[in-house]
Amino acid sequence: MTSEALTGQDVARTLLDVLDIDIKVEVLAKEDRLKPVDGKAVWNENAYAVGVREFAKQIRTGQLATSVRDDVAFVTGKPPMTLRQWSEKYRQRLLDHTNA
Repeated sequence: MTSEALTGQDVARTLLDVLDIDIKVEVLAKEDRLKPVDGKAVWNENAYAVGVREFAKQIRTGQLATSVRDDVAFVTGKPPMTLRQWSEKYRQRLLDHTNA
């Protein structure tokens, strides 16, 4: 994969285009993002959510601007792919794991 900035709607739209199946996207309001899942609070879920929120804030404010880079080729030895390229490459495998 590559470093793409995609919203949930962007991901759903890409997968819908490639897989031709319905994709449901549920966008949570800001205040709902840290609520427990299924009403069952687990200590690490909240800690993870707080960490992700802080990470996103630091990227948005530029605090991590010098540390965010595309290391895909370095780590994998292969050029990066966009989500569309990846989903096209693994289309059948993805479809095999759906209820479609």
